[in-house]
Amino acid sequence: MGKSVQAKLALALSVVLMIWLIAALSGWYKRPAVDQTRRIPAAPGISAIDLLMPQIDTNTTQDIVAKGLFDPDNLRLVPAGEAPIYGLDEQGMPFVWLLLVEETDDLNKAELTLGNVRSLGYKAFIQRSGPTEKVLYGVYIGPNLQRSRLHEAMTRLDKQLGIRGELYQHVR
Repeated sequence: MGKSVQAKLALALSVVLMIWLIAALSGWYKRPAVDQTRRIPAAPGISAIDLLMPQIDTNTTQDIVAKGLFDPDNLRLVPAGEAPIYGLDEQGMPFVWLLLVEETDDLNKAELTLGNVRSLGYKAFIQRSGPTEKVLYGVYIGPNLQRSRLHEAMTRLDKQLGIRGELYQHVR
């Protein structure tokens, strides 16, 4: 590079630096104002709303006893070898299986059995059935789409609680 090119480059750089220095000192370029005294932004202006709470019936019998979940007329006892383990029924819906753990006319006994079954980790419920003069309470595990899982539960309940259940298929 020649001396004249170097001189022109030095002159251009000097001019740019002087313009920047004049602009910086004159206040032409200002940094945006940032509040550095607080780190947490102000709370948003959101107004509170009132939530509607559902009315809950505290009667324990109604909470534990499933009402009309599975109509006893729509349950049928299925011997182990007669029904497929899984599949679809005539309406194209999957088979639904229930395990009847115990059936009794004493609600307290049914609630005790329900607690024992749930303590083993099973999802269980009580279904009220029978004519009005002879009410029965059935403790069920399920519903489940896999019959084999309920069959395993039946074996475990027999070993641990001495209860031999019956496998039912829900018929729609």
